Amino acid sequence: MKRMRPSNFASISSATILSLTGLLHAQEGQAKPNEQPDAKPAEVAAKVTLPPQVLIAVDKSPLSKFLIDPRDQALRNALGMLPTRIDELRADLKGQAPEEAILGIQLAIRTIATRWQFGIMFNPTDNSGGALGYGATLEAIFDAEDDALRVGEAVEDAIVKSGNELPKRSKSRKGMRTMLVPGGRLSFGAIAELKSFAVNAGTVPSDTSGIFKAIPESAIQGLAPTIRGTFDLQALTPLAGLAQMGVSQAANGGGVKPPNVTQTLTEMHIIGDNALKGRFEFGYTADASRSRITVENADAIMNQWGTADAKITQNDLNIIPADAISASMSIASTKALSDLLVSMRASGADIDGAIAKIKEETEIDVEKDVIPSLGGVAAIYSAQSTGGGLLGHVALISFKDRPAFIAAHDKFVRFLGAQIKRANRDAARFIHFRHWRQDEIDFYSLTPAGIPIPGELTYAATDRFLIAGLLPQAVVAAARQATGHGDKGLMSREDANLPELKGKNLVSYSFSDTPFLMKQGYNIVALLGQTISNAMRSPGEGTREPGMIVPPLAELQKGARAAVSITYRNEGTLVMESWSDRSMIAGVAGFAGAALDFLPIVGIGAGAAAFKANSDGMLGMLQEPGDALRRIVGTSTSPHTASALLAASTVFDGPLGSMTPSGMLTRYATWELARR
Repeated sequence: MKRMRPSNFASISSATILSLTGLLHAQEGQAKPNEQPDAKPAEVAAKVTLPPQVLIAVDKSPLSKFLIDPRDQALRNALGMLPTRIDELRADLKGQAPEEAILGIQLAIRTIATRWQFGIMFNPTDNSGGALGYGATLEAIFDAEDDALRVGEAVEDAIVKSGNELPKRSKSRKGMRTMLVPGGRLSFGAIAELKSFAVNAGTVPSDTSGIFKAIPESAIQGLAPTIRGTFDLQALTPLAGLAQMGVSQAANGGGVKPPNVTQTLTEMHIIGDNALKGRFEFGYTADASRSRITVENADAIMNQWGTADAKITQNDLNIIPADAISASMSIASTKALSDLLVSMRASGADIDGAIAKIKEETEIDVEKDVIPSLGGVAAIYSAQSTGGGLLGHVALISFKDRPAFIAAHDKFVRFLGAQIKRANRDAARFIHFRHWRQDEIDFYSLTPAGIPIPGELTYAATDRFLIAGLLPQAVVAAARQATGHGDKGLMSREDANLPELKGKNLVSYSFSDTPFLMKQGYNIVALLGQTISNAMRSPGEGTREPGMIVPPLAELQKGARAAVSITYRNEGTLVMESWSDRSMIAGVAGFAGAALDFLPIVGIGAGAAAFKANSDGMLGMLQEPGDALRRIVGTSTSPHTASALLAASTVFDGPLGSMTPSGMLTRYATWELARR
């Protein structure tokens, strides 16, 4: 038996005792606010005092630190005018705005814009504040002592005007008031000497400075941080132990064997000595907006994802063309799906019955023919060479066993064709499943024949990749790139192939051409900037003039850089880093440009809803194939099958999400299950 570390033994044993006192505190939570709840710390069996374990600690800089680029200077100046503009509302509204509301808004703005610190911790030998020894603290730190006092006075004034009594002054926390609420203690108030206003819930140490000293200094050279933090999930271990007690009691009461929740979470490094822990930092260097998140003890998760040994190479990234507008690539592994099937069998789910039902209808053994045939890398991108915009997006995944996939694919095509013809032989004339070859590559298209419907869902099977898109032209261009007949590839661009990529075991990579995208999103951002500018101007004969907040497009683009983010592993550590433009306005313009590409989806969704309401049209025949799919997966274990289908999307985890071919297919199949 593995010997338990003394610190863990103290934590778990004390947590068991603290859980009982925590329940007592929860009952006491009905006490009146004016009762004095400052009780002495609960006595524990072992007279041991351990420091709080930090679950998460975050330090956020003032809002002004987020707007440091010269292109954002006008926006920063305009936001600084907001308190004065709000003060003028007294005259603008001719006394109809309550004085308290105006003061409250002004204080809220100052509070939001100032520096913040937030932390959650576990106290192994203290439950004086309830919450099973856990506590949370949120503190706003001002430049001036008066601002903190004003916030405290405003909060107290609001309590009194609501008809409630003010809680008693805390004996242990100078300047704060404290009360019992269900679950533990709540304290709040201004701490003048610290120029801060704090809110504490649960068991929080009297001096919280130690919680935030756990945040390490920036590790990025030259970084002016705006957000820094640290986390350690080991602090969840006592809570997981209590959860296991509850699960075991419930299972034993039902006469079934309880699952070992703590063992599973420990193996996943969610709790225990090797729990996930790390740090994160966001901020600005001289030439970029930077971020880094480091996660230690991540080897168990990487093993589950199937990314423990795999990595993305430069050759992989060059299947994305050099004129890419946006792109994401990640390791694609079917290990998570295979492991899920194994665990579901062990839990008693009739997975074999579901697989047999699919094979009976389609002649395809999903577990043996399909799942092992795919994996390696997956990507989704839009490029100028594929047409750009929404219809210019293509998704791809590499083959592990191309012949096996093609054999299963051909069987499914025959099955789908038979279902369409069975539904309506006459209407089937208008739907063609077309196989064609170009550049010695096999292409497949679902073609509306004789119907003026835009688009033609197309996919290709090259020697290495399965590639899908909404337009055949986009898929042809992507297939040429993937077979070495396109341009030099994304890594030929200096703004995409950063020096920091060298020597990294990449798990994922994403790229966004911000200078290109901001052209599309510029007008939206310019209108937003003009709205802010107009709102800040002095009404009447005032002289306050914020000017033009968003600079001209050429000026905004000057020196703008593309956004790149990567995830890589270093033994058992997972690191996520990003580089983007220093200007917040430039970043928002780029985001707006990317979002505009997907606006047609709104129209498509509306059209699909209208068609669904009128499903007796020519394409109503597709309802029957849908029924066939439901028959395949509609076994007595359909809830388990649905879980398996959803989990299939983890094959392409990372930045791809549901936009991958697998993601779209599994979600459609699960949706069909839900309709039963």
